[in-house]
Amino acid sequence: MTTAGDADARFRRLLSSHVGFLKRSCWLFDQGHEDEALRIATSLRVLFHDSRHATSLLTHLGMNGPDAIVLGTEHNRHGPDWWMDFFVVHLDLNGPDPLRVAASCAQRYTGRPVADWWSGETLFSYDGTDYTRRAVVRAMTDQDGGAHVDAVLAGFYESLMRHGEGLSIVAEFERLGATSFDNGVPQYARNAHLALMRQLAHEVLATVSYFEWPVQDSPIVPWTTRYPTKANATMTPQVDR
Repeated sequence: MTTAGDADARFRRLLSSHVGFLKRSCWLFDQGHEDEALRIATSLRVLFHDSRHATSLLTHLGMNGPDAIVLGTEHNRHGPDWWMDFFVVHLDLNGPDPLRVAASCAQRYTGRPVADWWSGETLFSYDGTDYTRRAVVRAMTDQDGGAHVDAVLAGFYESLMRHGEGLSIVAEFERLGATSFDNGVPQYARNAHLALMRQLAHEVLATVSYFEWPVQDSPIVPWTTRYPTKANATMTPQVDR
């Protein structure tokens, strides 16, 4: 029979496992394996998602109370420009996807209670409805291959995949041979849903580092990402005016 102590020890091991999954997936993502976003989404769901039928790992560990903080990306833009807080743009006119976005991995954060970070703060709006981190993660895990696959995706998630509100380019080439993308047709970044998962993982790993979550770390030798610690970063309270 499993005791409470046995369960707590297992939960702590799983916390280390899923934080490790996030780090390794981020490293692989940055090497070009952007489908690691599916694994990132799955670990985020395990860590944060509570429902009538599931209990998150943070809830099991008592780590999501009102005093528990997650470092979220500083998010000041809304409407069609929401993405500018989360992404940087890359242009490659020689590839099949001339416009792509990457996670900004910025070093300025806004601390939020876990519940607000996960299911309170609006990332973007679609068709009059606001969408949160929870909504995007669940769409990827429950519909787009993280844990399940559906034939039809949620409208807001398809819109994110097309990134039709984001930056676009129209390229006109006069050269021999065909271009690797449709000439003269607006081109949008089609990997915004993947880059957003990479950005959310960055937020969580920054939180793990700064608040010293009780994880057993397995360093990745080539890993060079710098995360905040209490020795190299300061959290300044923001006073509402």
